[in-house]
Amino acid sequence: MKIGFDIRPLQESKKSGVGEYVYELLTALFKIDTQNEYFLFSNAKNLKKIDLPAQGNAKVIHKHFNRSNKSLNFQLKFLNSPKIDQMLKEKLDVMIFPNINFYSLSPGIKKILVVHDLSYEIFPEFYSAKSRLWHKIINAKKFCQNADQIIAVSKNTKKDVQNIFKINDNKIKVIYPGISDRFKSGSGDIKEKYQLPEKFFLYLGTIEPRKNLIGLISSFEKIKNHIPHHLVIAGAKGYRADKMLNRLGERMRYIDYVEDKDKPALYQSADIFAFPSFYEGFGFPPLEALAASTPVVASCTGSLGEVLEDAALFVNPYKDNEIAQAMKNLATNPELHNQLMKNNREVLQKYTWENTARQFLECI
Repeated sequence: MKIGFDIRPLQESKKSGVGEYVYELLTALFKIDTQNEYFLFSNAKNLKKIDLPAQGNAKVIHKHFNRSNKSLNFQLKFLNSPKIDQMLKEKLDVMIFPNINFYSLSPGIKKILVVHDLSYEIFPEFYSAKSRLWHKIINAKKFCQNADQIIAVSKNTKKDVQNIFKINDNKIKVIYPGISDRFKSGSGDIKEKYQLPEKFFLYLGTIEPRKNLIGLISSFEKIKNHIPHHLVIAGAKGYRADKMLNRLGERMRYIDYVEDKDKPALYQSADIFAFPSFYEGFGFPPLEALAASTPVVASCTGSLGEVLEDAALFVNPYKDNEIAQAMKNLATNPELHNQLMKNNREVLQKYTWENTARQFLECI
């Protein structure tokens, strides 16, 4: 079978959660799949490098097109051409889209779409006017309606797709992503490299309103005089990032975007990982922290309760006092810390990329 795969999320200079998903899923697919051929599609003007996974046991062909996103997206949306399969010069059986994006395909090709979250539908106020316009033009609802199979990364995301886009249940399959084993073994003196304090709470993720960083900063302010910890915030800047970071006070630091190779050691160096996000479709960072044996305070909203189960201390993201109390309790209660660490082993067993890849192949 000839499988097309849209790897445009790997073009980002700072890998996002979707980029991580694409890289790890392809790595697992290439390792276990000896039957199918993969044709990888990407486009970007003057792209210097794209980080591709090892080919493994599969037959893999990557074709990159030196076309700007604006130019190609305009043609795909308004002219319905060029067809991606014709650009690849292959008669594809299946085309996999690991995220919502502009596309055009010849008839008869099975379309599999991965939906990570619908935050842009539920919380449009957390997005810039430009981003809201992009989502309006791309028309995620129509993409979901036209897809032959939708992969939701959690039951919560499946429910959102059903309720908001009115998609039939039998068209949507829940396949959880995996968590890489690399988070279990960090290396290097991360504290020296980033000049980190001895004891600290960590937030790692995009700096944007949806992540509730203002609530996290406010919560830390309430307890910082009662504990020795600092607050360290890491991640690429998103919408209104500077407005949030300007609120950082004493014993709080922003260390910018952290390279992938440094993330395991950073998680392991933290005493507690704090993730009071208003909404997540899955939630890679708290699971990565658990894999690094770092206890987690997380929101009870979105998918996080479903995904983390009893391996995290849950809070209402709209109540700063509750977030503050949970952070303080976890920082000062060794028994609570140890209990969460016991629970995390069972939870993490569910999230392997091999499981994800095998379930994916069943859909193809």
